[in-house]
Amino acid sequence: MIKRFFIGLLFFVPFYTQAQLVDSVSKALTNYVNQYPQEKMYVHLDRSGYSPGDTVWFKVYLLDAQNHSSD
Repeated sequence: MIKRFFIGLLFFVPFYTQAQLVDSVSKALTNYVNQYPQEKMYVHLDRSGYSPGDTVWFKVYLLDAQNHSSD
């Protein structure tokens, strides 16, 4: 009976501590993202090559890096 308890404990403890670690890392990452929001900037040009004197037409997109949406 006691032997089964310790064998069960040996299997349970690593999964329990792993779940705590995942929860801790998840909370830390959420706090970091909320404290330091990341953005991505994309530049869309009208063509791939230009000669001297050409007019450059472009559009710039600023997006939230976490979900790629513009707020």
